[in-house]
Parts: sequence; C-alpha cells; structure tokens
Amino acid sequence: RYYITLILSYLSCLGGCLMNTTMVVLRLIHILFGVLWAGGSYIMTGFISVSAKEVGDESKAFMQHFSLKGNFVNAMVVSGILTVLAGLTMYWILFRGISFSSSTSIALTLGAIFGLLAFINGYIGLKGNTDKMKKVVGEIRAGGGPPSPEQIARIASIQEGLAKAGATQIVLITLSLIGMTLSERFIL
Repeated sequence: RYYITLILSYLSCLGGCLMNTTMVVLRLIHILFGVLWAGGSYIMTGFISVSAKEVGDESKAFMQHFSLKGNFVNAMVVSGILTVLAGLTMYWILFRGISFSSSTSIALTLGAIFGLLAFINGYIGLKGNTDKMKKVVGEIRAGGGPPSPEQIARIASIQEGLAKAGATQIVLITLSLIGMTLSERFIL
C-alpha cells in the first residue's frame, strides 16, 4: 500500500511538473515574441516612420527596402501569431474560458482582448496596407517610368492608412501590456 501511495504521489507531481513546464514554455514564447512584436511596433511607429517622413524623398529607398523587401512585416506577423497563440493557450489553461471572477482574470481578459485587437489591427491595417504598397510599387516598376498621378494618390492614401494603423497599434499594444502587467500585480 505504501508503494502505491508513493507511485500515485510521484505521478501526481509529474503531471503538475509537466503543467508547470508547459506554462513556463508558453510564458517564455509569449514574453519573448511579445517583446519583439511590441518593440518592433513602437520603434517602427515612433521612430523609423517619423524619421522617414521628416527626411522626405531621401528616405524612400530605405523604407521601400525595409518595409517591402525586408522581413520586418513577416517578423511582426509571426511574432504576433506566436504571442497571441501562447497567450490564449495560457489563458485557457488558467480559466477554461472567459473569466471575470477575480482582479487577475479581469486584468488578463482585458489585456487579452486588447492584444487580439492589436493583432487584428496589425494584420489588416499594417500588413494589408504594406501588401497594397507592394502592389503599387510593383506597378510603378513594371511601367518603367515615374509614377502616375493616380499611383501617387494611392501611395499617399496607403501611407495615411499605415500611419493610422500604426498609431492604433501602439494604443492597443500599450493597453494590452497594462492589462498583463496589472494581472501580475494582482497575483502577488
């Protein structure tokens, strides 16, 4: 009987240890890719885009390469996906559904909602407009000459959409981070 109790205790601990390991791995993915996603958003919107706008035409080559040929947009999409999936998985493990049962769950729920909205905004507003920009730039290059007035107007409209989506992204990510941070405060 002693050995059965010992084995059951060991198996119980093993299940708990595996759950703790799962949560640690999910949390690391969530935090590390969240830092890349949020940091990239802040740097792009707050510094790179602002500097490019101030510099003007001389920044076009850099911005086209950085945004259209580089992997920045893809890195942001992948980081956002991994952050959201890890976060939702941890949320499900903790609460098994949407929960407003405690201060911690309220803060995490609000953080999760803002995080999901940030991902949707980033995918539709930022990636969507970047894809539109790639199409217009491709048309201009295929034409072999300077952009037409219609193409210039489309580019201006896309740039305006990118600026609005970027500003919205910063607000949503900040609200998400506040929710996540407050949830940690309530756990202690």
